[in-house]
Amino acid sequence: GPIRAWRGVPILQGIGVGMVVLCAILSIYHNALLAEMLYYLFYVPGDLGRTTSCDNPWNTPECVPGACGQTVIYVSNDYEQYNYTSFTCAGSESSAGEYRNHYVLQLSSGIDDMGAVRGPLAGCLFLAWLLVALGLSFRVKSLGKVAYVTTLLPMFFILILFLRAVTLPGASDGLLYLLWPGSPRRDYYWTMLSAIVHRLG
Repeated sequence: GPIRAWRGVPILQGIGVGMVVLCAILSIYHNALLAEMLYYLFYVPGDLGRTTSCDNPWNTPECVPGACGQTVIYVSNDYEQYNYTSFTCAGSESSAGEYRNHYVLQLSSGIDDMGAVRGPLAGCLFLAWLLVALGLSFRVKSLGKVAYVTTLLPMFFILILFLRAVTLPGASDGLLYLLWPGSPRRDYYWTMLSAIVHRLG
């Protein structure tokens, strides 16, 4: 491990200890995020009506159904040209944000008010740690076989999402615009081709 690897240079042994401590902290953080993802995977699909409305007990008067306003800002000066999109809520919060903060996480006012443990989130956190323990128990030899699943399964899901997307109404119009843009630009295909080449390289 990292602690034993740095024993050859006694003055640098603290690096190995720091690596272990940092990995422990990051794994706790990562599993908390994984627990939230598992919660959304199991609970939210049957609860979509409440995530998009502001008529729930946990909503505040600042709740806005749907997403907040979207603003595209263009910057052009002598040094740079770019644009970026910012989401402005102007003192309000989206219904999905309130669903996450006030219902799923039930955020408290601060560290002095710990709040209660949510059963579904605690169960998802336990499941996340169980998945980590299961992955570690198989060791390195079987991780090569796991790589087949973790590589091919996302490709399969992307294919399913692509097939679903092309069957939606208006998909043919979007594909036509992607391949033959309305206003013919000479550099359109060159830009697309160079982006693909740079991405592969």
